[in-house]
Amino acid sequence: MSVNTRPSHRILPWLRQEGTVLLIALIMLLALTILGVVTMSTATLNERMSTHSVYRSNSLQAAESAVNNAQNGILANEAAIIQLMNDALVTPHQRTAGVARDVGSADMIATTDMMYLGHSPVIGDELGRFTGLSFEIRGTGTLNNSQATSTLGLGVIRRAPTP
Repeated sequence: MSVNTRPSHRILPWLRQEGTVLLIALIMLLALTILGVVTMSTATLNERMSTHSVYRSNSLQAAESAVNNAQNGILANEAAIIQLMNDALVTPHQRTAGVARDVGSADMIATTDMMYLGHSPVIGDELGRFTGLSFEIRGTGTLNNSQATSTLGLGVIRRAPTP
């Protein structure tokens, strides 16, 4: 005669559990892990996009600074204008070499080049005493650490006495 030493499941029902709670807990842990990974990758992508936007804005500001410096400095200098006009007579629509501008940052480069486009009439000068000297100024700003580059062009007409 054999003696059954195992207790009956009807007497102790908690001994009948087969790991269902453990399985559900592992599935929930897996879902939370996937949610955490997706959230971190989204945050990293947002950080990259905002950093790129800042780099692009800084390079555009450098290009604007270069154009403003050229407009205020070179076009106010009569000798520089005469040199641009003489260069244009030899080779029309030829750009000057890029001139580097200091924008106050070691990792930022701003260059300017100009082209004399020719004479144009001056609006409001019915007597013909003045002529317009047309220039195109192009400024380029580059950030060395990110290779972000922006280019900005500006057309300028300077009034001068008719020769």
